This record gives sequence, structure tokens and C-alpha cells, in this order.
Amino acid sequence: MFRWFTGDYEKDASDSSHGNGVKSGKPELSGFSDSIKKIVPLFLYRNNGKPRFFDQIDVPDYWEISGSNVGGEIRDLNRLRGRIFFNGGEDRLVSEVDWLDEKGNARCTDHYDNHGFLYSRTVFNKDGQRFCHS
Repeated sequence: MFRWFTGDYEKDASDSSHGNGVKSGKPELSGFSDSIKKIVPLFLYRNNGKPRFFDQIDVPDYWEISGSNVGGEIRDLNRLRGRIFFNGGEDRLVSEVDWLDEKGNARCTDHYDNHGFLYSRTVFNKDGQRFCHS
């Protein structure tokens, strides 16, 4: 669940500078793992800990969400605004949503875990290269 820092910089920043001898760790979050239940209390989950179904994605008013057994789409009138990716089963549980710009290129990706929680977002630059992951 945790990866402990072992480098000198991390040791100096976490242990020595505070003088308390407490180890510091970084959580290893992977969307559909059970480790996130140990890190984030279940009362924070939006859907009471249930996986997010494809039509539960937050979108602006009057945008349409549609889906098949393969994936889903988010549309604003005739413009494709997003692509929904499922967790691999036939139950249409969301694992990722790509949000698209006017040209149809992915500008950011929202990552959901098996409790319907948006745990990460990846942002892409105009060339489609990964710019930031939070």
C-alpha cells in the first residue's frame, strides 16, 4: 500500500529536518485496487462506495451521455466532448473519461476507482503529450 522513501534527499526532508524520526511514505494508488479503501475513508466516496456507472459522469446541462458494451460518449449537440472507457466488464463501470477539445484531441483524462471516486487526472498539452498528472 505504501512505498517508503529510501533516497538521501527524502530522508533528509522527512526524518532529519523535523527531528521526530517518523517515516514518510507515498501511497501507491491504482484505480481498481483495494488499497485506496485504507487511505481514503469510505464516507468520502460520492456513491456510497459503489462503482460509477457510465451515466453518473458529471456533465454540463443538456449534454448527452450514451454508451454501449464497448464504451461511451459524451456529446454537446453534434460535438463529441468526451469518451468513456469501462473497466472491462459488461456492467459499464467507468475507469477513465477522456475530455476532448474542439479538434477531437484528448486534453485531459479523469481516472475513477472501483468505488466511483475520481482519484486522478492526467492533462495533455496541445500536441497530445502528457503534461501533468495529479
